[in-house]
Amino acid sequence: MSFDQVEFTGEETVVFLRPVAEGLGELQRVVHERAARLGVLTSDYYHPDRWIAHCTMAWRTPPDQFERAREALRSRAPHPSGFVTALGIIDTPAELELRRLEFSAAI
Repeated sequence: MSFDQVEFTGEETVVFLRPVAEGLGELQRVVHERAARLGVLTSDYYHPDRWIAHCTMAWRTPPDQFERAREALRSRAPHPSGFVTALGIIDTPAELELRRLEFSAAI
């Protein structure tokens, strides 16, 4: 797996790494559909057509520090790569891990 370096902007600024992994979007679509059948409501951000898989590196960055945070990430990790070892469900903004699924082997 490799990562794109991009950022969300809007009400909150977020600098993040976006994983580029085959099948990740389809997995999210299946999870979303099953959750909907169970009556689990999600934010529009998590709809399969809008969802952006990401690993947050800087959250709620003050506007005057945003470019600095983005460039710091790009200069320190120009071509990051890694392995998926677990999937988790995180309650934000509480930052509580609700569920975690560990993989027996990296995918």
